[in-house]
Parts: sequence; C-alpha cells; structure tokens
Amino acid sequence: MAALTPARSPLRQRPIFALVSAEVISSLGSQMTFLALPWFVLQTTSSATRMGVVLAVELLPIAILGIPSGSVIARYGARRTMLVSDLIRAPLLASIPLLHELDMLSFPLLLAIVACIGTFLAPYFASQRLILPELVGDDEHVVAQANAIVEGATRATSLLGPAAAGLLIAVFDAPVVLYVDAATFLIAFALLFFLVPTRPPRPQSDDGRGVLAGIRLLLRDPVQRVLARTSPPGRRVLRFFGASESAVARALAEAGGDGDGVEATICARDFEIHVDLVVEPGKEARADKLSERLVAPLERHLFSRDERPIEELVLDLCRERGLTLGTAESCTGGMVAERLTSIPGSSEVFLGAVVAYADEVKARELGVPREVLEGHGAVSAETAAAMATGVRERLGADVAVSVTGIAGPAGGGDEKPVGLVFLHAEGPGGSRSRDFVFPGDRTSIRRRATVTALHLLRRLLEQSRDETA
Repeated sequence: MAALTPARSPLRQRPIFALVSAEVISSLGSQMTFLALPWFVLQTTSSATRMGVVLAVELLPIAILGIPSGSVIARYGARRTMLVSDLIRAPLLASIPLLHELDMLSFPLLLAIVACIGTFLAPYFASQRLILPELVGDDEHVVAQANAIVEGATRATSLLGPAAAGLLIAVFDAPVVLYVDAATFLIAFALLFFLVPTRPPRPQSDDGRGVLAGIRLLLRDPVQRVLARTSPPGRRVLRFFGASESAVARALAEAGGDGDGVEATICARDFEIHVDLVVEPGKEARADKLSERLVAPLERHLFSRDERPIEELVLDLCRERGLTLGTAESCTGGMVAERLTSIPGSSEVFLGAVVAYADEVKARELGVPREVLEGHGAVSAETAAAMATGVRERLGADVAVSVTGIAGPAGGGDEKPVGLVFLHAEGPGGSRSRDFVFPGDRTSIRRRATVTALHLLRRLLEQSRDETA
C-alpha cells in the first residue's frame, strides 16, 4: 500500500515562495512611492498644488487602465507583464531624484515620468491576481493557499509601506526613499526572473484579444470557477386574476409556505396577483407540491404559469382558433386596443377598434339602437352588448369586446356611481358580460376596466376552446 505524503505548503515550493516574496517587496515599494513621491514634490517645490497634481497624475492611470491592462496580460502572460513593469518603473523612479540633483527636472518632465510609472503600475496590480493560476495551473488548493498568503502580506504592506516611507523620509529625506523604492522593484524583478519559471500564456480563441478578453481574464479566479460549476436556481410563475393579495397569501401559508429550498414572493402587478417561486437545485419536487397546494383553492383565478402579458395570451388564443378580434370602447378611449397592438404580430388577429364616446357615435358607428340608449342609458349592460355586436358587424371580426362606464370624477349618481363599468365579450361560441364598480381615481378606473376587458376576452376564448375540445 502506498504511503501517504502530506501536501506541500505553497511556501515550501521555491517558485511560489519567490513569487510571493517578489510581490510583497514590489508592493512595499509601491506603497512607499505613493507617499514619498508627493512628499518629494512638496519638499522641492514648496507647492501643495503641485503635490496634488503629481498625486493625481500618479493615480489616474491606475484607475483608467485597470481593465484594459487585462488585454495585455491575456496576450503576454502575467509573469512577463510583472517583469516589464518592475524593470521600467525602477529606472523611471530613480531618475526623478537624479535629474533633480543635476538640476534637469522640470515640472512637465516630472509629470511625464510619474504618468509613465502609473501606466506600468496598473498592469502590475492586475497581474498579481493572475500569476498564481498561471504558475500552478488549475491546482485550486495551492492557488487558494498562496493567494491567502499574498493577500495577507499585501494588506500588511499597505500599512507598513507608508509607515516605512515616513520613517525613511524623517531620517534620510525623500530622494533617498525614492532610490530605495527603485531598489525594491529591481529586487522583485530579480526574484521573478531567476526563480519563477516561465509559463506560456493560456491559449486564447480568435476572439480572445483586446479589452473584452482582458475583462474575462481578470474575472477568472477560483471563485469564478466555483460559480461556473453551480446550477442557477429555477423559477416558477403563477398568475391570478380576481383573487385578492390577502387570499393568495393565505393560500400560500395553508399550502406550507416557502422555505426548504423554495422562496415565494407575492406581488400585485397591473391588478393581477403574481407569485414568483425561486427554486434551489434539487428542490423541484418541493416546488411542485407547493404549487399544487397553492393553486387548488384558487384554480378558477389562475390564468397563466408564464410571464406573457394578458394581451399576448388573448392574441395567442385567437390565433390558435383562427379568430379575428375587434374592440368597441367608450370610457377606456382605446386603451384595450392600445394594449393589444403593443404586441408584435397582433395584426394577424386584431382588426381594429371603434372609440364611441358620444351617444351619437355609438348609434351611428356601432348601430346601438336609439331605444336602448334612451331606455337604459349609455352606461348599461344592454348598451355594452349592442356595442360588441355592432363592432363585430362593422369590422367583420369573429370576436369583440366592449367597454362603457363612468370614469369620473363627475357624471355619477346614486343608481350609477362613478366607477361603474359594463363589459361584454362575444364570439362564435357565445358571450360573457360583467359589471363592476371600480374604486380609485379616473386613471385607475380606466386601467382596471382595460385589464378586466382583456381577461373577459380570455375567459370567453378559453370557454370556447374547452367546448371545442
């Protein structure tokens, strides 16, 4: 039987030890630079404004080039990017105090050097996240351990770097600190160059170049790979019309409620009640059982298990049976037709609408008998039925729905209050009529009437489909 050997710590592997050391040393130098460089400017120019400008020029390239630098890493690899960054930053940084001593450092030249340092610092920071997977491949255990060490060390240097810079400035002055910073970059370069082996960059597809490839590369880490292996939660939708939100909530509670891998949300949308079930992988049976128990007492109110709007459902029902559709509207002023025509392809089914607001138009365009208007009024079940019949005849539609009512705020009375609406839908298989007194203001009453007219059409079409089947 083979003997078990303990897993080696990442720091016991020389390339990773050298890599971690290089990252820590270079990060320490970078943190020291952030403090020493502005202090150097303040000492040499006695201008707080120039110090602020230099600090902004130092940090701006890091912010701007953070994501685009990923495309550089995608092409050349993280190790090579870090080597070039260290090798270029070191002499650039050392040139600042040297040129100052030679009295050759103008402020524009200083800004140009600082901008170059920031430009090469951005890809260095990005490479720090990617070089470990590049070095050890997909060994997530080693990558996670080494990343934890680097993360802890980097946080330590973010505190120690400014403190060390402040101490060295107090003892030796700012130019000396800039030389020390440059030396840290050279030491990091030497560790990477001599002790960390060269690994070719991961092969890229034809479209794996440029900024988008860089973004994909920057997002590729152990967490990303774990997420890629997980299954997203499922989603179920139950939609009810005619049931109150409290009734649906009560039915959900009696069905067992959510939990145990199923999360339920109840929401009133456009005078409908929607129940969204978010289902964790492996909990589908629990979701099926909850749905069945929830729907049982509300069966007559359930109209959909998907997210198609009611107007699309109506059009689909007409299309399935080869029926055409028209509307006759008074108080809704064409809102039913607007909902139907908002769906692409509605012209295959919907023929048109007649908005008959005045009694004269109802009589002339829809053929509503004068005796009906005079005997029952424009807002009545009889007028609604005559409007639906009239629009079917005028447009040659197979199915029609009509709406007439009092939307307010004026025009209501004791017998016919504001909010009273009559609806009538009819087709080859029969007709359905309803009347309601809707609460709310004028806008709310008209919207409720529109939605209810569409659902009345749906019920008529579903009834006809069931009878045909």
